[in-house]
Amino acid sequence: MNVFLTGATGVLGSHLIPHLKRKYSLTLLKHRREPIDTEGVKWVCADLCQADALSSLLKNMDCVIHLAAVTHTDDIDRYFECNVTGTHNLVRAAEIHKVKHLIFVSTRTVDPSGGAYAQSKLAAENIVKSSQLNWTIVRPAEVYGGSSKEMVSRLVCLIRNSNFIPLPDDGSAKIAPLFIEDMVRFIVRIILNNKAYKKIYTLTGPTEYALEEFVDRVAYCLGKQRKVIKINIPLFFLRFLLKVN
Repeated sequence: MNVFLTGATGVLGSHLIPHLKRKYSLTLLKHRREPIDTEGVKWVCADLCQADALSSLLKNMDCVIHLAAVTHTDDIDRYFECNVTGTHNLVRAAEIHKVKHLIFVSTRTVDPSGGAYAQSKLAAENIVKSSQLNWTIVRPAEVYGGSSKEMVSRLVCLIRNSNFIPLPDDGSAKIAPLFIEDMVRFIVRIILNNKAYKKIYTLTGPTEYALEEFVDRVAYCLGKQRKVIKINIPLFFLRFLLKVN
C-alpha cells in the first residue's frame, strides 16, 4: 500500500514516519530542497500552493495524510494561501488519481469567529468535505510530547522557570493536552479503516482543564504551588503584545 505524507518534516510528521514506513511504501513531501536522510522512504520536493507541482506526485497513491500547514505567522494571507489553497490543490490531485483515502489533520479550534488560523483550517475542512474522496478529518487538541516549542511544553517550562505566569483574560480557557504518540497511533489505525470515511474526530487528552487549573496542577507537581503568581491579562492587550512581538 502506498501512503503519501505532507508536513513530513514537522513534529507530528517526524513521529509518524517510523510507524508508517514499517507497514507501507511511504512517500514524504518536503517544501525545501535540503537533503534529508531517512532510510526506507522516498522524499519528493514540491510546493502545495503550486497545483502543477502535485499533478504527478499522487499517481498510484492509496492514502494521503495531509499535515502540512502554516500555524504561526504575522502575515494573515499566508494562512489562507497555504492552508486553503494548498489543501485545494492536494484534494484536486487526489481526485484525479483516485486516491482511496484522504486523512486531513485540522484543529480543535476551528471556528468562523476564531482567528485567521482557525478560519483557514475551517475553510480547508470544507474543501475536503465537498470533495469526491473518502475523507477523514482529525481535530486534535493541544498536542504535547513532541517538541519544546509546543504550547503545553512552553507553559510547563515557564512555570518551572518563573514565578509570574500570565493568563489570557480570566484563565477560564479550556485545554485538553493530548500526548503526541496517542495521536500518532490513532492516525495509523484509521488508514485502512473504511468506518472512518466521511467522519470528523476530535482528539483530546483524558482530562480537560481550565488554563488556570492547569497552571495550578503543574505548579503543584513542580513543588511551586505557593510561589506561582498568576497574572490575568485582557485579551485585547495580549493580542497587542503578540502583534508587537
